[in-house]
Amino acid sequence: IKLENETLSVLVQGVQRYKILESRLKNTLYFLKYEVLQDIQVNDPKTKALMRSILAIIKGIAEYNQFFNDDLRLSLLNTTSPGVLSDLIAFALNLEFEDSQELISTLSVKKRLVIILQLLKDEEVIMKIQKKITDEVNQKVNKQH
Repeated sequence: IKLENETLSVLVQGVQRYKILESRLKNTLYFLKYEVLQDIQVNDPKTKALMRSILAIIKGIAEYNQFFNDDLRLSLLNTTSPGVLSDLIAFALNLEFEDSQELISTLSVKKRLVIILQLLKDEEVIMKIQKKITDEVNQKVNKQH
């Protein structure tokens, strides 16, 4: 997407992480030289505990977050890969640019799970406050009628 200030914004979705080493513009096409980055995976009890904690929070906030629809929840529950789990959730959350960039650039899957868990806990707090506000407004409206 070419922006007003003559900069270019590109959204790329892939199956692996990579680092752009060099880019060239030839005619109207961009050519990239890149390096594929490998996830650092450790399947230990802490990783499994992080996954379970994340899924427990997802169950609680799914009814309030439209992005966690039935299909996505089913995919999350059926995945056994910690990396895929963290990436699917990152996709579903409405993240600030800085948070997205941190997740994208973190190769350690365990660290990504920790980041996702914290983001979900933050989302859970916001949703509880939102629900409380909505309930209070509904009570006031019901008392007036």
